[in-house]
Amino acid sequence: MIILLQRVYQMFGRCACTKILFFVSICLAVLGFAKPSSAETNVSVTPPAESIRVLLMGDSLSAGYGLPYDENWVSMLAAELARQKPPVIMINDSISGDTTANGLTRLPDALVQYQPDWVFLALGANDGLRGLSLPAMQNNIREMIVLSRQAGAKVALIGMDLPQNYGAPFRQAFAQVFATLAETFELPLLSGDAFSDIVGQPDYSQTDGLHPNVAAQPKIYAIMLPFWQSVLIKPSEQLSEQPPEGQLEQPLAQ
Repeated sequence: MIILLQRVYQMFGRCACTKILFFVSICLAVLGFAKPSSAETNVSVTPPAESIRVLLMGDSLSAGYGLPYDENWVSMLAAELARQKPPVIMINDSISGDTTANGLTRLPDALVQYQPDWVFLALGANDGLRGLSLPAMQNNIREMIVLSRQAGAKVALIGMDLPQNYGAPFRQAFAQVFATLAETFELPLLSGDAFSDIVGQPDYSQTDGLHPNVAAQPKIYAIMLPFWQSVLIKPSEQLSEQPPEGQLEQPLAQ
């Protein structure tokens, strides 16, 4: 290259030589930038870990009425499920006092805001305690199931139980609402009978005789965990160690 430039300089002068040097420099620069380095070609981008977003629609039983935030069964459950693979992010949109009608009113906005993969419906206790229409309650839950599925979410039902003093006929008809909906829509169902040793029991109730106290929370958690795991997590991926603090999203306003 040096000899060539000397010949050019002798034949055409300094100006031509300068132009050729400039041209060669540009070509080398373009070729150098066009060829990717080995580091660039071997970089592998790891996709972000997948997660399952679960919207819990409930009332005071899942809102933790009268309880410290970190002692609610929902907080315990969220902590454990956050450790699973894939991790579960629970969005607790439960409000004390809500009926199924209240839940149906709130659900459309919640589906848009949180875009869940699953919706767990834990409503109906206040309908039963207030003696509201069971057919209306069933229709409300049915509409919530339909809306959730239309939004692309799967649905699971958490049945409720009523105190013994509500009488066997009404309690049976109340429980049948959840069983019928689960069968009709082929949904996972946690029967309200699972809570029969807790509901209304003095040792596990607050002073009002209705809401579960702090002592009841580990028992509710122990009932809830295997159900949620069976719905959301493959058996080989389930963990059983004591969980750390978990991932729990609370709605911005309640």
